[in-house]
Amino acid sequence: MFCQDWSPVGSAGAVTGSGMGTRGLRRGGGGATLLISVLAVFSVLRQPSAVSAGSDYTNVPYEALVTNMERFTETGIGHFSEILFDVKRYQLIVGARDALFRLSMDGLKKLERADWPAQPSTIGMCTAKGQTEEMCRNYIKVLVAKEDQVFACGTHAFKPKCSWRNVRQIGKVTRLIDGRAKCPYSPLDNATALITSAGDYFIGSATDFSSTDHAIYRMKGHNVDLYTLRTVQYDSKWLAQPDFVAQFETDDFVYFIFRETAAEVMNCGKAVYSRIARVCKNDQGGSSVLKNQWTTFLKARLNCSLPGEFPFYYNEIQSAAYLESEGMVYATFTTGTNSIAGAAVCNFNMTAIEEAFRGDFKYQSNAASTWSPVKADHKHWECDKRADSDELLASTKFQLMDSSVASVLPPPLHKENLVRFGQIAVDSVAIKHQDNQPVHVIFIAAENGSIKKLAFNPSTKETCLIETLWPFPSSPAPVIRKMKLFSPSSGTAALYITTDYAVMKLEVQRCERFKTNRDCLNAMDPYCGWNKQKNECVTAPNKNPAVSHWQQNLIRCPITTDPVDGDWGDWSDWDQCSFDNPDTRVNSNGDYCRCRKRECDSPAPAN
Repeated sequence: MFCQDWSPVGSAGAVTGSGMGTRGLRRGGGGATLLISVLAVFSVLRQPSAVSAGSDYTNVPYEALVTNMERFTETGIGHFSEILFDVKRYQLIVGARDALFRLSMDGLKKLERADWPAQPSTIGMCTAKGQTEEMCRNYIKVLVAKEDQVFACGTHAFKPKCSWRNVRQIGKVTRLIDGRAKCPYSPLDNATALITSAGDYFIGSATDFSSTDHAIYRMKGHNVDLYTLRTVQYDSKWLAQPDFVAQFETDDFVYFIFRETAAEVMNCGKAVYSRIARVCKNDQGGSSVLKNQWTTFLKARLNCSLPGEFPFYYNEIQSAAYLESEGMVYATFTTGTNSIAGAAVCNFNMTAIEEAFRGDFKYQSNAASTWSPVKADHKHWECDKRADSDELLASTKFQLMDSSVASVLPPPLHKENLVRFGQIAVDSVAIKHQDNQPVHVIFIAAENGSIKKLAFNPSTKETCLIETLWPFPSSPAPVIRKMKLFSPSSGTAALYITTDYAVMKLEVQRCERFKTNRDCLNAMDPYCGWNKQKNECVTAPNKNPAVSHWQQNLIRCPITTDPVDGDWGDWSDWDQCSFDNPDTRVNSNGDYCRCRKRECDSPAPAN
């Protein structure tokens, strides 16, 4: 089934429409030209056939996203990276190469640009030490806030600097301080930082020019240089070339999530494991032993694997998000870079994490001995007291827990072959039929430029792929450097994304795509339901799914087997076509038209 649309040869255009077109004829052959316009119906006289929805509404192309997607770019500026939400003023601060930006949360309108390049003399020293000019720029690696002050740090041509700035006027620097141990030197190093509710600064990062000294630091004060604590230097049992991906705080602890070379793997070559580590917020360090060093540092392996007699491990964590309201950590994992690509999503509840930290330690008495479990008192590791001399000795011996942290199910929530996942963001969404148990909506950035939108229902333990979004127009797609979710108490949540070229805002839902009650409910999008008063597919009014006129089924996987009405596809290009006039009074010999057509193939017919 198709419809045609055509115009006279040489005309500027033609009326286009579904099933109708305006046609012009040019009679050739040496005589005067006769132009005749006729109106004709070209669609077959039946409705579009029932088609299978297939992957139509679960696969959302760039063309369907671009009209509602907001984007910010700036000439001459690249490598957008860190994102900081300032909810009070409904703005976000974004770090880039050599600059900071203050943008509106709606529309991503530029409110302020603050240039922060490295000094020419510093760049000269950097290149003299063997770095390229591109590396010897100021890449923003830390962007955190304390009340109305923004704390920003950049690599500054391998001589890191930090600054305190007014959140209302980021170009106004209130204090400029040395960035050593507060920011990585290299733009290639991963780092995670936060300022706790008490105002203390925590960072996990490489802390030297050559990126060989990795540490977890805590600092205090306006200059961020008081009461400093760090992990023991150059000791692989504490940290072994870690790549930090996330951190978060609870009442007593600060947690760091990273991947590192596994010191406990012996006689089988090297292996990379994923870890979660914690330190007590009130740690005061040791006196003579472990002076200015952590006495409460512990770490445990995060186990994301396919269970079985011979488990298959996704060993390398890439990104993590802490869902505080649910006490849950979600993370993306991949296989090693030198193996066949594979990726998975696993989640870990805080109960399992704390259970691992209360268990036995894994200990190696000397370099030639095996690692074995050891029992010891945990009291000072629970932040209840300052470590005495015996406990300080225990802190020097024990850093690694014997038990790993098992994921919730324990198989991964979602896995794919021949692909690698990167950034992750998670939202907790209240739904119609589970008053006390929201659904967790997970957004995953894949290396091919797509963003997977999953729904995990903790009640049914079921994970479903709701949508695959394609926010970039072409391949190869840019790397998504950061992806953060903003979910206000009222209003619609959105994803904020940074790449080398742009800052983007992407809505988390596209409910308006579904025009019928059946299509809306079959989509199984936790954000969407049918408003019976307006006959529209919309989000829950005021985020309250309990209202009687908003309809939603129990969230399961999308139903793609129900037949749906197809729609017209795109018009083809104009092409020459012949014409025979049915009116015998007109000689149409030699006449021709320019035609185009479209078919009822959106989505493709299944029968």
